[in-house]
Amino acid sequence: MDEEGEVGSTPAGLTLEDSKAMDEIARGEEEKAGQEQGMGVASAASVPGGRIRVAEAEPTKGPSHPSCTDPEQAMDLSEYARGIKPPPTFSLRGPLFHAMISYRVATESMVAQDLYDKLRSLSASSKPLPPGGKGLWCAFAKEPDEPNGAKIYLDHLCLLNGKPWRAGFIMGLAHSMVVVPLLTWSEKDGEERGTVGGLVSLGEKDRVDNCLLEMIVTMEWMKQRGSALHSVVPLMFGECLDPENVNKGSESGSDASQGASEGAKPKKHEFTAFPWKKLGMLPSTPSDMTNKCAAVILKNLGVSHESIKAMEGRTVKQNIDMMLANQGIKPDELQIQLGDNKGSSKASSDKNQKNKAEYAFVVERCADTVLDVIIRDISEAKSSPQHFGFDRPHGAEVLEWLKQQGLLHLAPAFARSGINSIRLASRLSSDKVSEMIDSWLEGEQSGTMQAARVLGEKVAVETAVKGL
Repeated sequence: MDEEGEVGSTPAGLTLEDSKAMDEIARGEEEKAGQEQGMGVASAASVPGGRIRVAEAEPTKGPSHPSCTDPEQAMDLSEYARGIKPPPTFSLRGPLFHAMISYRVATESMVAQDLYDKLRSLSASSKPLPPGGKGLWCAFAKEPDEPNGAKIYLDHLCLLNGKPWRAGFIMGLAHSMVVVPLLTWSEKDGEERGTVGGLVSLGEKDRVDNCLLEMIVTMEWMKQRGSALHSVVPLMFGECLDPENVNKGSESGSDASQGASEGAKPKKHEFTAFPWKKLGMLPSTPSDMTNKCAAVILKNLGVSHESIKAMEGRTVKQNIDMMLANQGIKPDELQIQLGDNKGSSKASSDKNQKNKAEYAFVVERCADTVLDVIIRDISEAKSSPQHFGFDRPHGAEVLEWLKQQGLLHLAPAFARSGINSIRLASRLSSDKVSEMIDSWLEGEQSGTMQAARVLGEKVAVETAVKGL
């Protein structure tokens, strides 16, 4: 679907008029609590998914959007909360998705589907998930015919017929360990398009934009204690030219997105670069309608009133800057590794075959990097006190014992070493205690801890073990 407001979470058959009618919201009082964060520079070379620490700016207040002054836009906000409820505390033994792909149907459907297929196939063959990290399938989503591989939420494959579609993708997000937003910006016939570029029009007329809604919920949900969401890995590019047509005359708007002159032939690579200089075009006002919708959803998910109020005053540009503060992947840079095409005199069909091979290479590299993040997050979750207490036999008893001994801060060390019962703890020797503490500190990169304190921790654990 090519309508501006449509995203990957809108079911087939929903018209633009239907979407606008559902998405009109009453104007609310503005709250001065927006936070603006800097933009993180992504690198495809390093494993992304970690949050980049950026200095926080003074809270700003965007003026109320002019289109939100119309009383005819009032509607019942409860519609946006239907079917949405707090998920259970995250557990690797519970219902989960390893990743969710967020995209806009009109511009990224092909890439989203191909990325999904590659994530599933790689994780079912050459890059399997760690033992104990499979989890259970979520009952609110349609299960795939082939159960092997990573559990990936892609809306049109997972939404259940007859159920609220918005609740479907929000619950999919809330149960996901990793969110992979396709952040794109292209131009066609003078119109800004893509998940990010399509937000420019919010400055002229407000609406509930589901891409922006997913970003807001993602950022707020990631902050919540007990949330399944560990990482956000954005894929940032201008657009993806159709591999079938990349060497033919094109009206895709790729020339405009890359600054090529009118009438120039499309570039030979499929992925164009994200136009970072255009970020200044994003509205410096909030999308009141999207923010109000997000507030109702976040409330139903159990997010605090204070966090919701801070979110409601955030501008469109601030939301995008916050999303870009996550280390991500630039597919266009991956193409550079392939080098320039040779043999320009070859037939067009040969060029198309080569371009399709390049496209497949880039998608596989993106999927491989996302799986690195998933595997890393599963491994970290398995050694966390939370997993230790909820997922391991007698783990809660060990946590209670550590608490009584004043050693609860060392729970990650016990979890990392697999000391999941009082019986195993009672068998720890002095050497094992020392090895356990050292291994934990190395994993936590806490080498700056004073030697005297490290020794004190080891002595304290040895003393506690002797009392068992």
